Amino acid sequence: MRSSRIRRGSTAARGVAAFVGCLWLAAACEPGREAAAPPPANPPAAVADRDPAEGSPAELTEHQRELLEALGYVYFSQDEPSDASGVVVHDRARAHPGVNLHSIRFLCRAELRDMDGALLHAWEQKPCRYWSTAELLPGGDLLVTGMDPTSAADDYDPAAMFLMRLAPDGSVRFKRAITAHHDASLTPSGEILTIALHNRPARRLFPHALVEDERLTLLSGDGEEIVAETSVLDAILRPGSTFPIRKIRPRKIAGELVSQMFHANAIEWIDRPDLAGTHPVYAAGNVLTCLRNQDRIVILSYETGEILWSWGLRKLELPHHPTLLDNGNVLLFDNGTGRKWSRVLEVDPRTDEIVWSYQADPPESFFSANRGSNERLPNGNTLIADSDSGRAFEVTPEGETVWEFFAPQVDAEGRRATIERIKRYDPADLPWLAVPGAATATD
Repeated sequence: MRSSRIRRGSTAARGVAAFVGCLWLAAACEPGREAAAPPPANPPAAVADRDPAEGSPAELTEHQRELLEALGYVYFSQDEPSDASGVVVHDRARAHPGVNLHSIRFLCRAELRDMDGALLHAWEQKPCRYWSTAELLPGGDLLVTGMDPTSAADDYDPAAMFLMRLAPDGSVRFKRAITAHHDASLTPSGEILTIALHNRPARRLFPHALVEDERLTLLSGDGEEIVAETSVLDAILRPGSTFPIRKIRPRKIAGELVSQMFHANAIEWIDRPDLAGTHPVYAAGNVLTCLRNQDRIVILSYETGEILWSWGLRKLELPHHPTLLDNGNVLLFDNGTGRKWSRVLEVDPRTDEIVWSYQADPPESFFSANRGSNERLPNGNTLIADSDSGRAFEVTPEGETVWEFFAPQVDAEGRRATIERIKRYDPADLPWLAVPGAATATD
């Protein structure tokens, strides 16, 4: 275990209040650390205190769950300020080598850094409200979902949201106004798969309010055309569906009464011909997604909209970032927002069994109330983004930390910028980085 463990010194509500109230003075940042400009003030709802030993998500009161589901994204860590910056642990013999991509929400910036933390390349956009994801494509393009500057207090202003593709030099290949959020990637055929918000009536659930439906949306590779859409709400309400619905009380969003029923935060097109004949969940054209506010990971048929597998009810708390592994299992980030400690799980969708897990010792020392990512590396280690702490780390199958990184950008109080996700690449798969002049950003 690492000796420089950082403890959380306040509740999320108290930390957010300090974040909103602080003065953003670059001069107050420590020498040698990257001073971050202030994001727009957008404080999330307070979170009710809860003893980590209280048990499963089912034991939360309705009011506590509503507060957790409305929790907004913080821009800076609410951990006690520390000197930790850059790479602080690197076991060269056991860490998997590569280049790391991570994105910084409020800076609208994505960075490629080597295993020692040196900045190799960066993409950035100004003006901008936030980037909610940044996905590196073959050839060095970056696929981004985000939101332009807006006067809206909520982080979901449909009129300001976009999907964008940037070239390696940062030039815009296309930017489309669409309610894309949280995730976007290329399918094997070169189309773009993303998640788009659509508020719509669902009188069977709420006679006097809208439901924030999620459309799993396919676009052409140039972003010009919507090729197809599959509705999560329709999939759940279709005849014969056995998906237990957790009703989320509507709240005012952009002047409308809306239930955030799903809050999908990840999407992956399944293309596994080696597994396709072994179980229906692996059929070509299925989609893996995460319905955060339903506490569930889902695999559905994109063509028919049928839910083939769902897992997590009364086991997960507001999870993130499921991804399909080579062995057919699903790796996912269980935030544990109510119990106040997080973990990473590997689940077999054929048996619903948890076959591997990681949690810290003590558990409370690894906690991201929101966001989070995980990646199984070729050597069997797991790369994890402890997003709200602005930290990423790599663990062995036994749970030993062999690499650890802290975002170097800090605010005036020394609190580091949060990280959306992190992913590691083989430098051999990034030949464009060797082109003279490609690495345009410097520390």
